[in-house]
Amino acid sequence: MTRRPRGAPGGSPALLIAALVVFVLVTVDVLAGGPLTHLDRSVSAWARSTGLVGPGWEPPGRMVADQLVNFGAAEVAGVIVLVAIGWICVRGRTVGPLVRLAVLAGVTASIVLSLKYGTGREAPSGVEGSQQFVSYPSGHTATAVILWGTLYSVVAEYSRYGVSRQVAWLLSWLAPLLVMVGMVLRDYHWVTDVVAAAALCTVLLQAERLALGHWRGARRRSGSADGARSAAVGSAPGAG
Repeated sequence: MTRRPRGAPGGSPALLIAALVVFVLVTVDVLAGGPLTHLDRSVSAWARSTGLVGPGWEPPGRMVADQLVNFGAAEVAGVIVLVAIGWICVRGRTVGPLVRLAVLAGVTASIVLSLKYGTGREAPSGVEGSQQFVSYPSGHTATAVILWGTLYSVVAEYSRYGVSRQVAWLLSWLAPLLVMVGMVLRDYHWVTDVVAAAALCTVLLQAERLALGHWRGARRRSGSADGARSAAVGSAPGAG
């Protein structure tokens, strides 16, 4: 029997709207070549001046920056999150959390890839090859926000199954931030790439939480109404 999840973090309409505004403003600025793109170039020049960028240079700092990026790599972060959510599903005898993750990941990937190829933005100097003209928005940042954000939502609902809610909450904020820092330090992405990805995926996470909360609330109200009607019928004169 599936236990009813409790403690789900509710979505925030205010946060959703704020993130949407940030995403739209950044996107318009990038498409128009506005002031934020000048900031991008300044930060990129600073990143190159640190020596972290460029083949053949392997100081500890460069390796640390690469490890930060792994918090948004599907083959690293994805495995960790899948194992954690899979464990919760086994303990809770439900596939709901995995379905939620799959739907969110699919929607996110579709939107991010459409934006990448639709804008065709050239990446900074740290990127070469086939990924050189699909810079906007950052896929690693999007992956980090969705994976770690969904993990926190699931852990909060099924906290009895041994995964720390506090750790999951910390990772839901810290992991995407570390990815964003690593991407900029290594000159893999412009600042606006990572900010737009974080804002877009915050919108998606909040929308998912709001929709899920609305659906669960509707189910509870429907169940309560059915129970009240059954009780009224049972207590009616002549019933039974």
